[in-house]
Amino acid sequence: MTSEQTIISVIIVGICAFLGAYFRKKGENFATKEDIARITRTQEEIKTELANRSHFSRVRYEREMEIYREVWKAIYQFYLESLAAFGWGKNLTDGVKKLSRESWQQSHSQLSNIIDQNKPFYSDEVRVELSEFSTLAFWLATELKQDVLKHEDIQKRSEIAMKVKGQYEKVESAIRKRLEQFDKVN
Repeated sequence: MTSEQTIISVIIVGICAFLGAYFRKKGENFATKEDIARITRTQEEIKTELANRSHFSRVRYEREMEIYREVWKAIYQFYLESLAAFGWGKNLTDGVKKLSRESWQQSHSQLSNIIDQNKPFYSDEVRVELSEFSTLAFWLATELKQDVLKHEDIQKRSEIAMKVKGQYEKVESAIRKRLEQFDKVN
């Protein structure tokens, strides 16, 4: 081998070594660039998912608040009408009681409709308490259709009234607990 061939061989080996190192570094850089792109994409997907969940949670909270306001107004109106219709408040004349009973029947019907229309949107605890309230309201409706003649009938109405008052408070508590759950998340 001549000196020229040796020099050319050394140059070729040097160029090959340089190109090998160069392409290896380029490959590493390309792999790093792909890794960064993949990590960025994953990070953006997570951000988008969290934003969607946050939006959904906010929309759900607003919808539940709307429903609970509507239900609570109907429950409160029913409760007030019950006080008047059954004479549990002040001494009322028979004429006022009759008007109150008609108004009570309207508020009972409205309450039943609101509870039924929104059933899928209640949390389990609120649904249970509203169901019990609705059952007690039905008992009151049954009692209201009967004229009170006996002391036992008056006592029965009073017992139901106390249960309604207690259930009224349980519904309020269940709604508050549900709303507190949203406060913890947000």
